[in-house]
Amino acid sequence: MSQYFEESPVPLTDAEVAAAARPGESWEQARERLRAVPDNQSALSGREWQRFVYLIDDIQRICIKWLHDSKGRDTKLLLNQVQNLHEYCCALSERRSVELVPLDQLRYGLFNEAYAVLSRLNPDETEWLPECFIGLLDVLSHPAPYDYLLSLEADGCLKIVLNG
Repeated sequence: MSQYFEESPVPLTDAEVAAAARPGESWEQARERLRAVPDNQSALSGREWQRFVYLIDDIQRICIKWLHDSKGRDTKLLLNQVQNLHEYCCALSERRSVELVPLDQLRYGLFNEAYAVLSRLNPDETEWLPECFIGLLDVLSHPAPYDYLLSLEADGCLKIVLNG
């Protein structure tokens, strides 16, 4: 099947066209534009993709900062949040149904933002996601995460571990 199609395989309903029409665009213009859109186009714009990449880095940074500030104490909640995010990414990439953790259990807004962005991705765009959090999981799940963090920083390889 071609990435672009000339005729929509299933005719668009008036409700679908009306919902997707841009301000000032006729229904016929909207219908033609929607037919010309690739069927696997990302729901994210280029700017949203860039923010998502930075968001992954921000999550790593806040986790490392928290680990430093707490000197490794009480890392279980943070580890659980990263594990949940990783498992969510795995489920998306494997095209399994996913159930989100109740929002009141999430401590940091960055996690909430990540879930919101992830929920908008097409399944074809999720294959690489689980690897984004493997390095952070390695650090947080270490028996002595703070000492391990200090060791990685002293060796100059923390960024290498975080980037997988």
